[in-house]
Amino acid sequence: IFCRRARAIIAVSESTKNDLVRLYDIDPRRIHVISEAAAPHFGPQTAGRIEAVRARHGLPSRYIVTVGTIEPRKNLARLVDACGPLFDEGLVDALVIVGSRGWLYEGFFRHLESIPWRDRVIFPGFVQDEDLPAVYAGASVTAQPSLYEGFGLPVLEAMACESPVCTSNVSSL
Repeated sequence: IFCRRARAIIAVSESTKNDLVRLYDIDPRRIHVISEAAAPHFGPQTAGRIEAVRARHGLPSRYIVTVGTIEPRKNLARLVDACGPLFDEGLVDALVIVGSRGWLYEGFFRHLESIPWRDRVIFPGFVQDEDLPAVYAGASVTAQPSLYEGFGLPVLEAMACESPVCTSNVSSL
């Protein structure tokens, strides 16, 4: 409703712009895309810094990390399932999920309880913004398997920290 009355709209991605046009019939000429960027402190990390942050948060040396609110659109149940063979083959030691509980998270935790490698899923709780670059940099891979994202800032943050990224190919991703 506000979108229709606004003279101009700033969208964080082409995907968001396309959603506004499709869902609200907004004239695309009124929508200006200004993409987000990772904060300046997201960048390569020293081995010492990575080790210190791993120790502080109880992280193993080989892990997959995902960062974001725990909710259905993040597709975390599928990520947990995909990690099973990686654990079985000894390629990684844990999946680290950094993020708070969002909406409709109960189904994810029910699913987690039903899998044999649930003890290899680590929830470090709140990770201070100053530690997050080392968490990304220390990961074997950063995963962002979302079903929908308006932008997907964790992908840029991880890449800035030189973490390999595996992400879905939907919406803005």
